[in-house]
Amino acid sequence: MSYFEKQSYKATTVVGTKAKAVFKAKDGIPKIMALQSSCGCTTPVYNPGTKELTVIYTPKAIPRHLMPVPGFTKVRQTVSVIYSNTHSEILQFEIETHKKK
Repeated sequence: MSYFEKQSYKATTVVGTKAKAVFKAKDGIPKIMALQSSCGCTTPVYNPGTKELTVIYTPKAIPRHLMPVPGFTKVRQTVSVIYSNTHSEILQFEIETHKKK
């Protein structure tokens, strides 16, 4: 069971420009005890007032080994959400990052 309306989000950005995903919580969400992102370039912040989990992805230079197509890469970041009722879930944020022109 997920406490969020969507468990995944897709976005497109360019190197140096942030991408943002907003996950809306359902009614009855338990208290969030911890948020953990899969990478230092991804920052999750939960606002209990609006019941929104905002995830910001800030791409740096794309490493050459991650570019299957020159100037483009697709990454999948995850955010682990741990609740007070010992339940946990993983939300996914998939981002296409393009090189600046």
